[in-house]
Amino acid sequence: MEEVTTLETARNKLDYKMRLADYVPNNFSLNRVRLFLDTDKIYHSIRIEYKNEAGEFFFITERQLNTDGTGWKSSINESSGKIEDVSINGLNGVLVLYTEGGMRLAWLWDDVLVEIQGKLSEEQVLKIARSMK
Repeated sequence: MEEVTTLETARNKLDYKMRLADYVPNNFSLNRVRLFLDTDKIYHSIRIEYKNEAGEFFFITERQLNTDGTGWKSSINESSGKIEDVSINGLNGVLVLYTEGGMRLAWLWDDVLVEIQGKLSEEQVLKIARSMK
């Protein structure tokens, strides 16, 4: 179940410590915050959406993983674009720069999978990720 809310309400409802970016590119502003209630009636996921005047979006998604699960796995088609291993404040991440434009950055922070997706440059997305606290 999805709930549109504020960052403050989300912070109080999530079952983990939400991370926020201190840096957002100047041409983007907060557009919407979505919380997702799981079948266990606990909020394990959030999606923070940013939008610019041109109507372009980028998203920061955080999803708490089940600590009893098998971990995080992702498959990426190598023909999708350039794939790089990156470091986000000492944590290992994967950056995909899509051939057709846009990107996706994903890394595991404690038991939370953090992803940033959208039409951003490599420099912008890494700066956003590294500013998260």
